[in-house]
Amino acid sequence: MFKRLLFIVFFPFYVLAQNFPYPAIPTNYVTDEAQILESDEETRLNAILKNFEDSTSIQLFVYTSPALNGFVMADVCQEIFHKWRIGHKKTNNGVLIGIFVNDHAFRIHTGYGMEGVLPDLLTKRI
Repeated sequence: MFKRLLFIVFFPFYVLAQNFPYPAIPTNYVTDEAQILESDEETRLNAILKNFEDSTSIQLFVYTSPALNGFVMADVCQEIFHKWRIGHKKTNNGVLIGIFVNDHAFRIHTGYGMEGVLPDLLTKRI
């Protein structure tokens, strides 16, 4: 009975989450679907983030999208974070910055290994 109730409550959210056009796993650190960066800016930012990972082992990815189109930003970022496998498996030290231009919204989504450095309270203040 309880499983059926959970299914009824959460299935609509599952269906909605499946309809967001999630980007493919990137080959670089920046995925600019909103096209807000110039080519040279994106190249420089990718180089900076590569050097950052090389010196700290922290993986920081940036994703821009024109809009959320009614989807919940936290759910979209969570799904991208997991699909892209951001952060190293042992340390779970990844960060995703999701920017949704037309919604004037962004989210800093962190792996569990980053909670000491970037706790939720701090990412919300940023």
